[in-house]
Amino acid sequence: MHSVAELIASVDAAFVETGRGLARWEDPHPDRRPSEEEYSRLTNPQKWRILRARAEAWLKALDAGGLAVIDPDAAVVWEEQPRADVVGVQRASPRGSGAIPLTFAWTRFDGATGVVIGVGDPVVVVELVPDCGCDACDSGSQAVLDELDEYVLGVVTGEYRRLRRGKRQITVSARDHLSWSGFERPSQSLWRFVPSRDELVPRQPARTNRKRSFRLPRALLRYFASNRRNRQVEKALARPKGWHEVSGSSWLPSRQQACDP
Repeated sequence: MHSVAELIASVDAAFVETGRGLARWEDPHPDRRPSEEEYSRLTNPQKWRILRARAEAWLKALDAGGLAVIDPDAAVVWEEQPRADVVGVQRASPRGSGAIPLTFAWTRFDGATGVVIGVGDPVVVVELVPDCGCDACDSGSQAVLDELDEYVLGVVTGEYRRLRRGKRQITVSARDHLSWSGFERPSQSLWRFVPSRDELVPRQPARTNRKRSFRLPRALLRYFASNRRNRQVEKALARPKGWHEVSGSSWLPSRQQACDP
């Protein structure tokens, strides 16, 4: 198995078996806002078993494709304990050099089953799916299945990266999924955009000599802050020196390796 398309096809084939007897469902409110009572209601919690079935299909496909060794009852150490009740763990250790392990943890909440996706050793939590199982947050089975696939595929293709330094964290979960936290909003650095700093100093002049104050529009302040954070994130991703990084190479062999004797 040497391509993403082949891997996904293998996962879909395994899902026919692991998901047997489990029904899919549509978005319960595609054209309306959820009602207030839906936020405290969990209808048919057993439907979320479909997520574990999809994760098990991934494990079968990775094993069948010779990409990983599966430990069906793994004992793992978490970097930070998942915010869920973990009742079981399975781990896929990649055969490829430089790749990082993938961990699935099964969780229980209000009678439902969820999946924690983790990477590395100690295990870093990538995502908990579903993030919330209430009726209001339910957007249909296909949405959560696609979400699980996206995160797992990011790990398997080597696109996943997690950089941390102090309270700052940058996460690349997939090719088009980037998030960050802990970046303070700039304050004094924005003064250089103000023509006259003196006009911003509070003062109590006589009415005849009162100066008009000058303030940058909030939208412009947000623009400068956003651009500054974007540059910081881009710089860290390009040169992660000084950051603690969790990442790995692709589990899929390159075409050149596949052709080597």
